[in-house]
Amino acid sequence: MKVSGLLGRLAVGMTLLALPMTAAATTTVTNNGVKQVKPATYDETGYADGYNSVTHSFTDDSSGTYSTYLYLPSYFSTADTHRGNYQGGVQIGTNLYLVESYNDNNNGNLVKIDLKAFHELGLDTAGKQGELAMAYDYFDPTTTEGQAHQAEFDQSNAALKAVLAKIAANNKQLTKNNATLTKRNGYIANETKWLKYWQKAQKTAQTKVTALTKTIKADQKQATNRRYRSATRRKYQKLVKKYQKQLTTAKKRVTKSKAKIKSWQAKKTAQQKLVKTLKATIKTEQATNQTLLAQEKNTTGSQTVAAYYAKIKAVAVAGPTISTGHGQALGYDSKHNRLFLYSSNATNPQLQLVDQADLTTSTTYSVDSSHHPGVLTFDTSGHAYYGFFSGTSYRLYQGTYEKNVLTFKLKAIINNQTTDVNQNLAYDAYNGRLYLLGDDSLTSLPLAKLNDETLTDADLHNITFNTTKEFENISFDASGYGYITVLRSPEILKSSSPMN
Repeated sequence: MKVSGLLGRLAVGMTLLALPMTAAATTTVTNNGVKQVKPATYDETGYADGYNSVTHSFTDDSSGTYSTYLYLPSYFSTADTHRGNYQGGVQIGTNLYLVESYNDNNNGNLVKIDLKAFHELGLDTAGKQGELAMAYDYFDPTTTEGQAHQAEFDQSNAALKAVLAKIAANNKQLTKNNATLTKRNGYIANETKWLKYWQKAQKTAQTKVTALTKTIKADQKQATNRRYRSATRRKYQKLVKKYQKQLTTAKKRVTKSKAKIKSWQAKKTAQQKLVKTLKATIKTEQATNQTLLAQEKNTTGSQTVAAYYAKIKAVAVAGPTISTGHGQALGYDSKHNRLFLYSSNATNPQLQLVDQADLTTSTTYSVDSSHHPGVLTFDTSGHAYYGFFSGTSYRLYQGTYEKNVLTFKLKAIINNQTTDVNQNLAYDAYNGRLYLLGDDSLTSLPLAKLNDETLTDADLHNITFNTTKEFENISFDASGYGYITVLRSPEILKSSSPMN
């Protein structure tokens, strides 16, 4: 919990005193562990570790191991160069949401880290855990060097974008021309079919003309042969007239066929010329593509370091400045897919619904006026939880929705709670336990027993880490692995196995 001096600590105390203190607890238990004492000074020796491939590993008193998963930069947002003051955090799917708290303890911003993209870039492998911090340092707009890197990258990136735009345009035209080529080849196939049809029709008609001409000639000879009787000659004369009509029709058919053949042949020739031109154009476009791709490769090659860090930097997104208060009360209601931030200690503390895409907030929901959560979490049933210290006891509250208002009731009092300060409250859906995080220590309890009022002293599990780091947050992935945020230098350590 980073609060400026005694006044900050008193401010926290004043907020807690405003909370309900007299309601009867459903359950009262005692933590029989050893009370942890807040370090007189925090370990601040590792500020540069994230930039020098130095990793840390902690072993708790239950032999659990936690190793550096990623280093956080000094700041994601430059609205306030607050030097690594990260507070609450939750995991939603493959995204990790964190609160950056500004030095005024009133404002801040949210950060979303895509852990899937982080993993795909290999940033969770040995020696690369500091690459995200290094990427933000490389492009730090508050330094002359960072500005130069950004300007250099923007210039080369503009050139790359221009080349990519040309490639896209060329590919678009190439695709269009290939489609036209396919269409025109279809036309040629159709024209060839009709050309063959009319060529066959002409041949058939010409054969008929030849046969009819021969028949007419023979019949005319018979029609004028004086050796036949007049009746027979008239018969042949009628046949001659009949065949002459058929011959006229056949000749017309031949003439039509010739015209059709000429027409379809002209169409086919025209299409063949277009196809030839298209093929030449496509060949040119393909050659242009090769040239452009070579340009792209050269441009990309000239910005290897900057492009690498730009890709890493894109893994995280910083939201706009919002009212965060101290920033530890970030909780996710998985049942209703709602991410909430309560701005405790802010000038105007309020419950804010977070837009998980653009990291802005709205005040669609509120908390009943007698409660001011300094930490916040939810179970998978949509119940909210927060707690605070009252002397050496820890008072734990459960909240439910009444329309758009979260109302809380006292659920348990844990006497002699061992954690030194109230850094974070988190629920692990994998093992069903609720975690109370302090500096260098935590206590967990089974949520089912808390809710059915069967919680006992023996159900409280205490873990200490034997460091002097300032712990700020713990979150869990779907498999129950724990991710602990510590400050000085800011980093997230991941448990080597699911938490218990």
